[in-house]
Amino acid sequence: MIHPQMYKTTINAQRHSMSQYSAFILLKNYLCMGIYIRMNQEKINEILETYKKKLEYDRQRYQQKKDDEVFKAKNRQHAKVYYHKNKDKYKQKYKDSQEDKKLKNTFYYYRRLNRLNDLQHKHPDKWSTLLQMGLVSDQALPTEPL
Repeated sequence: MIHPQMYKTTINAQRHSMSQYSAFILLKNYLCMGIYIRMNQEKINEILETYKKKLEYDRQRYQQKKDDEVFKAKNRQHAKVYYHKNKDKYKQKYKDSQEDKKLKNTFYYYRRLNRLNDLQHKHPDKWSTLLQMGLVSDQALPTEPL
């Protein structure tokens, strides 16, 4: 049980008339925001059990629906719409991560050949980026090139 003195904001969740699942969502959102709710342990356990039952019910429902042709058609249509809406976003994400991927591949190449010193001295800008990314540390290598 959460100690009462630790509450940043006290909210009595029993005042709200809501389902157990809604109470779980409310509890989860409040905890994510750093707001604590005054509840006893039995109420929290009851909410968690209800949430687990809801997840199990949804899983079973999906297992029954997934082979239905109408469901498949709707799902495919939603996937196409989502793909076309977000195509540019994923292209941009790929372009943004392309430089990092090239840099990592360069690092793995030099590491495989045991020539990290050469990478450090030939490409100091890439080396500093690798340090910022946390792939290498300055203490691991001698300061002079081979």
